[in-house]
Amino acid sequence: MNKTRYFRISYEDYVFFASLNKDHEFEMGNLNSKDGSCVQIDVHHSKRKADLGGVMFNRNCPANKELARKEGTVSLVRCALKVILLLYPSITHYTLTDKSWFECRNRNVHLCNHNFLLYGKTWYQRHFEATNRSGLTERTMKRFDRVLSKKPTERFSVFWGRFDKLIRNSSCYKDIRDRLGTIRQMYETCDDWHDFFRNVHEQVGCFFFVPMLKHLFSYFSYGTFYGEKWFISAMAVDGWTLDGLKIKEIKQLPAQIGGRRPEVKKEKSKRRKQLIVFE
Repeated sequence: MNKTRYFRISYEDYVFFASLNKDHEFEMGNLNSKDGSCVQIDVHHSKRKADLGGVMFNRNCPANKELARKEGTVSLVRCALKVILLLYPSITHYTLTDKSWFECRNRNVHLCNHNFLLYGKTWYQRHFEATNRSGLTERTMKRFDRVLSKKPTERFSVFWGRFDKLIRNSSCYKDIRDRLGTIRQMYETCDDWHDFFRNVHEQVGCFFFVPMLKHLFSYFSYGTFYGEKWFISAMAVDGWTLDGLKIKEIKQLPAQIGGRRPEVKKEKSKRRKQLIVFE
């Protein structure tokens, strides 16, 4: 392939534009606007794999309408992974280094750790059947999940005092001190730790996790999952049914309204971003 190929992709109610250059670098989003690419994937044809290098949430990722939070980001990534498999049917898997985060009150929260507390799985595990091939990490996650799957009062009867102390010494205390009674009630009545953290997220807010994630993982004596390498099987992606997915190769991107079409080619140093907005 000697030149860049362009595609118009429609999925669900969204329209995306994509480019694929001679180095097998794929970008998808609203490429005919200043918002640029929202998904970046590097295909290593000879190794039969593709690296998911960056996912950037932006409401203007589609060319025709705003991208919905949560479900919209999942649709964006699923669509991109499926398109790559259709263009490169010989690949066997995708890889990614999970450095995803979301912003809460101008602070960054590691999405993998946050989702593991709430659901027992990282965001990529939940939505894309991602697996971790590190035996140590896999065993750690299983041990941690066994702890989080129990009622707080069942096994850690003295934990509330320690937990209360962590909260009072954290930067979020001034924002939630009036909610400590509610948090204590959640602690005593929840089904398990996952249920507790989900209730806290919904009823108290994401800012609770900004200072607390590090303390919570440290308390349970488990390391962070931030920066771990994950794999998504091409067989799993092949089994997804993406109703209404349409891919059309076009000669060039449509002209940007009010100005020239921006350059699609990005510098290598700018291709490694990981941002997923969960809120």
